[in-house]
Amino acid sequence: MIVDTHTHLGTYNMLGEKVDVTPDMLIAAMDGAGVDHALAFAKEHKFPEQGISTENLISALQKYPQLHAIGTASPFTLNGKKFHLLKDALKAHVLHGLKFYTGYERFWPNDRRLHCLYEVLAEAGLPAIFHTGYLWNIIAPKGLLKYAQPLPIDELAVDFPDLKIVIAHIANPWIVDAAAVVGRHENVYLDVSGYFAEFSDPFSEEEVGAFQSDMAQLHLRIGSLEKLLFATDWPIESMTEYVRVTRDLFPEGDVRERFFWKNAAELFRLEFGGANATKSV
Repeated sequence: MIVDTHTHLGTYNMLGEKVDVTPDMLIAAMDGAGVDHALAFAKEHKFPEQGISTENLISALQKYPQLHAIGTASPFTLNGKKFHLLKDALKAHVLHGLKFYTGYERFWPNDRRLHCLYEVLAEAGLPAIFHTGYLWNIIAPKGLLKYAQPLPIDELAVDFPDLKIVIAHIANPWIVDAAAVVGRHENVYLDVSGYFAEFSDPFSEEEVGAFQSDMAQLHLRIGSLEKLLFATDWPIESMTEYVRVTRDLFPEGDVRERFFWKNAAELFRLEFGGANATKSV
């Protein structure tokens, strides 16, 4: 069982060309990589030409049981109508979490305007996911890296100890800082998406070596790799290459299963059919 916990749908400017990334394209990539389920992210507000709205994402995934929606919210557009839409979708598990684009939209993770959503997420037992690390200039050249660092998530984790939190992209290049936050807080996890050069296939040997070195740093600083999530950032990153590279990180056993699907099942409260059927509590 493999669950990709970080993919995207909607309209994207990829290599200078606008592409409509559809659920069928995602399913095809999953089939080619041997991935069973995927979380697809909404992206909206300051990127009108990029991504897909939360409402349209929910609608697009209705007939795809192997795809699971992650909504998004911004302190700049959150109003009563949007709040109730997100709250109802989270409570019904139509959405399995919310992503926040702090660096791109220039706000801190612990922005008080979002506390109402953090309370809903904590009550629903679903995670808040934060973009951390490098910013893709083609999407938002006026984004600021100071908002994309992982250390401010420490404050949020202190104020909301019952909120599950995912630091996306392992906060690359701030790997050690991310490890400090994850090591301190039981409710904070890391996904490994978006590490490699965009649209590279295969990944270069130099980058694979750097990735393995950074994983070793995480293991050293945290004490284990049990709080990592398999994630790719598809379609920007090759799903097949990510599976190839990360399979070498773990021996067979529980830690490998936690990385590839068990952590995802628990954090995002996913249900799977067949022999691997599970439901988080």
